[in-house]
Amino acid sequence: VIAALAMAPLALQLTLQPIRQALRLFGALLGLAGLYALGHALAGPLVPAVPPEIAHTWARSTVVIVAFLALYAVQATVLSRPTGRVARALYPACFAGFYLDEIFTRLTFRLWPPATPPVRAAAALTSTRPMLERAA
Repeated sequence: VIAALAMAPLALQLTLQPIRQALRLFGALLGLAGLYALGHALAGPLVPAVPPEIAHTWARSTVVIVAFLALYAVQATVLSRPTGRVARALYPACFAGFYLDEIFTRLTFRLWPPATPPVRAAAALTSTRPMLERAA
């Protein structure tokens, strides 16, 4: 379901293209679906089995499906009206990478604080005397 939702906007482009480009796009979609299936088949044996008591719950599945459907609805809205209200509201956050760099920078500084300069060097930097006096 998730792979189908991810490929749906590409499939929509099939109807907007001339037949030759549509056939190439359809071939690319089939190739992408095949690569996904191949990757899933190859990675399956490498992943350890999940214990049955935590393997599957309907609540988790429902949350994941609803989240992906909500993201798909937002994507479809933005693609159908690129200058609409939703697209204009989301543009600043998307352009800024949803401010993830700020979160990770704060986390990094919390885990590994930057070294502070020695007190003497800091005092020289904050001195109010003119530069020529400090050099002499």
